[in-house]
Amino acid sequence: MFYKWKKDRNLKRMIHILPGELATRYGVSDFYTSEQVNKTLEAKGYSMEFDRYAQVIFVELCVPDLMSKERYEMVRSEIADKYFDSDLNFIAKLVKRRSVGNTGFSTYGNIQESYASRD
Repeated sequence: MFYKWKKDRNLKRMIHILPGELATRYGVSDFYTSEQVNKTLEAKGYSMEFDRYAQVIFVELCVPDLMSKERYEMVRSEIADKYFDSDLNFIAKLVKRRSVGNTGFSTYGNIQESYASRD
């Protein structure tokens, strides 16, 4: 159970934060080399226990000395199912957020209505 939590936590960080860290170090790209990914993981303090997941996410092709093609496709499928709506052709990229805070809740309309009712 702890392993699953640790893996999920690291994967989320890899998917949401690592693209920005890679882009800062090497420029914006759809994919990076295995060496670039490993150097960034080490420099930013990621658990190297899950470095193969980062390789599958950010390196375009299977790296033969890391894992077999079948294992690569299985891990990519696992990540796609969980984070990319089962799209096996996913690309984890840097995405800039346009808003800050909880965009699903706003009191602006209520405030405006209460001021209007005072007039």
